[in-house]
Amino acid sequence: MCNGDFINIRSVKSALRLLLCCVLARMPLSSASDKTLEVSFGTSQMLVDEVDRLDIKDQSKVILPTTSALFIAEYLWNAQWGSLMAFNLPLNHQKFLVNDELIEETASNTYLFGQRYTPTEWSLKKTAILSPQFSVLLSGMSGDTLQWSPSVAARLHVRDDSGFSMYLGAIVTYSIKGYVLFYGIGHQF
Repeated sequence: MCNGDFINIRSVKSALRLLLCCVLARMPLSSASDKTLEVSFGTSQMLVDEVDRLDIKDQSKVILPTTSALFIAEYLWNAQWGSLMAFNLPLNHQKFLVNDELIEETASNTYLFGQRYTPTEWSLKKTAILSPQFSVLLSGMSGDTLQWSPSVAARLHVRDDSGFSMYLGAIVTYSIKGYVLFYGIGHQF
């Protein structure tokens, strides 16, 4: 979705059209859930272009994914809105392939804060619900200094009446030039 330092307008327009279609579908959101908190654990593949090493900072490189553990706590205001905090803990080094040479550096922890919106829900079975969710986030990466960047996220979220949930999604971080693919399981209380 990013092209250098500029946002690809065509991709943004497509994402907004998809969001508008979901909103216009006007499918009723279930109000059966009286849960107010979701806590989850997952894993992610981070692709971050930020490097501290000056010798490869401006070179063409292949970014290899960094596996990390993802922890999310979300306060559910209602069926459509939630506030979330997340922590992404890298489990190995950040790796780059530069001129056929593998270069490693310490990967940074990531902190995420923001709002989540659920435009619609679909019933999968009598007790399971599938919902697309979109988030606007403020992301922070710790390293030598803490860098903050705006981010957007989208995920498919499945939950059942017992509170069990699972999800699959992606995050795009703009000024840090990072991409994250993630999945996990959680529980709503």
